[in-house]
Amino acid sequence: SLLVAVIVLSNCIAWTASRHHYTHNVSGHRSRHRRQGKGLYLSSSYVIPGGEGTGWGDWGDSTPCSRTCGGGVASQKRICLKFG
Repeated sequence: SLLVAVIVLSNCIAWTASRHHYTHNVSGHRSRHRRQGKGLYLSSSYVIPGGEGTGWGDWGDSTPCSRTCGGGVASQKRICLKFG
């Protein structure tokens, strides 16, 4: 029916953006994760590039998205080089 089609399409249309959260690993280093998913937004000016001089290592590989039809979550990880 038309209602079912609208519901399916609305679940398959997603806006991709990012947010960050921090964790501490077993060696005491602070890790920064970037997550992507529906309804999240992060201005490109906020994304911190990796490399020397920033205090952060390079971004790792992205994990596979948890959904194939939008609204899923993928994450990347980078290590804080200047902790404490």
